[in-house]
This record gives sequence, C-alpha cells and structure tokens, in this order.
Amino acid sequence: MLLRVSHKETHEQNVEMTLDAVQYYVEFLTEQLGPFPGKSFTIIEKLDFGPGAYALPQLILVSSKIGFRVDQNNEHPFSHLYGERRTKL
Repeated sequence: MLLRVSHKETHEQNVEMTLDAVQYYVEFLTEQLGPFPGKSFTIIEKLDFGPGAYALPQLILVSSKIGFRVDQNNEHPFSHLYGERRTKL
C-alpha cells in the first residue's frame, strides 16, 4: 500500500513520525479487522480553519496547527499509545 503525506515545505519535522504512525496503525487494524480496502492512504496538511481534522476514505485532512507544526517527540507524543510504542523501539 502506498502511504503519502502532503505538507507545507516548512513543516517537514513530523513527516517521518506521521508515516511511521500510519504504517503501524494500518498493520494493527489489518490484524484486527482485515485488509485495508484501498491501494493508498494519504494525509494532507490543510489550512488552519474549520475542523482540526476531517477523514474521508483513504484520505485525512489535518490542520497544520495540530499535526505538523506541533513539536512531536517521545516526551510529548501526538498519540499516547503510539508514543509508548516508540519509546520501546
């Protein structure tokens, strides 16, 4: 499956972590629910208006104020479950 992140050039600091998290959750949900029904999954950084995130099949729009400009690290992970997993790697 193709995993993609589209983001503003100045917000590259969280792309690797985001892709790693998406891969982890696709694998986890595949084990729990069965194969992912699509051939790709895309996360797109959206402008900072409207809801913080919006999900469609195979596509998630995420506001840059909550997903890409935030300092995401093991001390303050964006997902506690994923953050716990990363500290054990």
